[in-house]
Amino acid sequence: MRLSVIGIVAVFVLASVIVSNAQPKTPKDAIPKNLPGAVRKQVERLYSADPIERNQACDELAAMGDKAVLAIPFLVEILHDRTPVMRNTRVGDQIVVSSATPGLQAGRAILNMGKAGLDALSGVLEGEGQDEEAQRNVARIMGESGNLATVPLLIRALTNKSEWVRYDAAWSLGALKSKDAIPHLIGLLGDSVHNVSSEAAYSLKKITGESFGEDAAKWKAWMDTQKKPQ
Repeated sequence: MRLSVIGIVAVFVLASVIVSNAQPKTPKDAIPKNLPGAVRKQVERLYSADPIERNQACDELAAMGDKAVLAIPFLVEILHDRTPVMRNTRVGDQIVVSSATPGLQAGRAILNMGKAGLDALSGVLEGEGQDEEAQRNVARIMGESGNLATVPLLIRALTNKSEWVRYDAAWSLGALKSKDAIPHLIGLLGDSVHNVSSEAAYSLKKITGESFGEDAAKWKAWMDTQKKPQ
């Protein structure tokens, strides 16, 4: 019985730590009083122990667009939240079930807030000591967005020390079909992590329609044929 009680306590403590880590680091009572009422309401929901409610708060803030820019610091603080949440979305007469996380939804909301949002996400992707999961979410969101203004940021992210950030940056450049990224993705074919080099090859195929796998020499030769004569 004693072991069972200890086990229950351990699970409770672990769950509390996970929830605490998923919430904004800024204390809830430090939320500025001057936030517009509708924005403040959703920011307070980001502190919920329920990931579904955190997800919904992100969706509501995203819908407000640049009217919710004062929520950006709080959204940034949950970009690392990877708690899975199942979402039901109506598409015509059908209900499509998909998975999301509050971290991804926070990033999507931030990116929907104009230049201030893009600047905030850039700071996360390029900042020193940033959480790996937060950077991965930012890289992935940029690819989903279709926003070509994110291409230079993603190209620089190809040299991130995290293999998973490099992987997601390569995926996003492929999703954006950025021709500017081609020489940088060719350079990534020599990455020491196979998953990264493989994703670079896949993105190159998506952008160019060519299929040279991870053979950097063939890609470089192909690139030479694309150069306009002087």
